[in-house]
Amino acid sequence: MALAPCGDIAILQFGQFDAPFTLENRTSDKYFDFMERSLTVRAFGIPTNKEQGLMLHGTNPARNFYYSGAILNGDGQNYKNVDNNFDLMGRAWIAPASFMGDGPLHDITVGGSYWTGNRTFGEPLLNQSTAGGFKILDTSLPKLGADSASIQQQGRHHTYALEVNAPIDHKFGVRWELVHKDQPLSAYDTTMSPNVIAAAMHLKGYSTYVEAWGWILGDDRIIGEPGMQMPTRLKKFGVKAPQHGLMVAVRFEHLDEKLTADDPAGVISTLATKPAGLGQTKLNSYTLGLNYWISKRFRLSGNWVVNSFDGDTTYITSAKTLGNAKTEQEFSFRLAIAL
Repeated sequence: MALAPCGDIAILQFGQFDAPFTLENRTSDKYFDFMERSLTVRAFGIPTNKEQGLMLHGTNPARNFYYSGAILNGDGQNYKNVDNNFDLMGRAWIAPASFMGDGPLHDITVGGSYWTGNRTFGEPLLNQSTAGGFKILDTSLPKLGADSASIQQQGRHHTYALEVNAPIDHKFGVRWELVHKDQPLSAYDTTMSPNVIAAAMHLKGYSTYVEAWGWILGDDRIIGEPGMQMPTRLKKFGVKAPQHGLMVAVRFEHLDEKLTADDPAGVISTLATKPAGLGQTKLNSYTLGLNYWISKRFRLSGNWVVNSFDGDTTYITSAKTLGNAKTEQEFSFRLAIAL
């Protein structure tokens, strides 16, 4: 729900919503340039996508700037707060050329996001996968002796993002985002009640993407502004012929992350089976996308993705040993109706 008594300059939103971290995460899934959010945002940056809490955000009529700040429970979708700690999150951008008035460069924005929160026996670390469901990072943990175990969030994490969105005259443009994550974790013995920490772990790294897009037919005003999700306003009904749009986009992504164990007692290092995700994971991903729009309600999409893996985790090296190539390809198609 949202309250906006002062117009778009100050909107108070509460409940569960797309968290204000990165441009892509604040873009509705109805209007992605591709069929899924990027690996940088969806798999690495903010896998939960939605959070529960309170957010204040807004912009001025000339779209010179945008800001958002939120207090969140930090445990993702449909979860009550499990540790009584709260997360702080914010995102803002400025449109430098907009101060010179209307023009083809008016909507170019430069901004960033920041997210921090403390975890006490927090939620498990999630697996990471491609848009087609191919696993990138395996976060499973073998048994600690006879006891069950899992990798869960523990301690204060710091995650930040930078973004540049450069549409030119609504017809073509480029976009870049970078996410850096520093997240402490723990190997929990989950058999004991209450759970106990068997060893400290850590996930640290970065991911980035750069995208270029263009409209062969129509322009981006068919689907509106990305990364904002401003509330719908009541207006007069009218009859308007549906617009047609054909958009082509290409994207390159790079992921470089490392999962380590601070294990002075040797709990992890003495395991007969090492954690599959322990070590460095690298991925280069290339995506070609095509979208055909009939108004903003009907969309036909096709994506071709080529993923190239590298690193020294057991998951990556064993996949190569078993004969799986370093490169994985995905073809996907979707016909969607947005209400």
